[in-house]
Amino acid sequence: MAWFLEANSITERWAYTDAVFNAEECSDLIKLALDSDSKTQAKTGTDPILNNVRKGSVVWLDEKKEENFWVYRRCTDIISNLNKKYFNYDLTFIETLQFTIYDDTNDYYGMHVDNMYRGYGCRKLSFSVQLSSEENYSGCELKLYYDNKPVTAPKNLGMLIAFSSMVLHEVTPITKGTRYSLVGWVHGPKFK
Repeated sequence: MAWFLEANSITERWAYTDAVFNAEECSDLIKLALDSDSKTQAKTGTDPILNNVRKGSVVWLDEKKEENFWVYRRCTDIISNLNKKYFNYDLTFIETLQFTIYDDTNDYYGMHVDNMYRGYGCRKLSFSVQLSSEENYSGCELKLYYDNKPVTAPKNLGMLIAFSSMVLHEVTPITKGTRYSLVGWVHGPKFK
């Protein structure tokens, strides 16, 4: 079941679907990402210039690996439904999914937007799936900025939050524990 939330302006909106993945599936997804032989893990926050933007770890989930198909299928189905109901963007494909790890004190992702143009189009929708129970960490909140005041996204386990890739957003520093999330971007032709 999907819900729609409106921010301070009618044209700036985000949507979410609760329980895209149940607790067992969240655990399976975490194990899949952490144990995968095909993972590529990059620790950010070691470069003084980039450290001003982001600190944390990422693992890319290869869309060509059979063990990842169920994750891509689920995200594709949910994003397709949310887009049809709320955003109505012309979409073509989901970029390689990013499994994100915030486990070191003060890991964070500063204010940024995701929209970027490439030769084949641009990022139009961004999404984040909450894979950790909010009892397992403190801080590390996804904040979306539509005006001067941010909207803090809910932290329900398994929830997928979708928003325009043009929206300014951040993940605040983690202060305790570990937060895992699955992040994706959906492309489409350039806006006209």
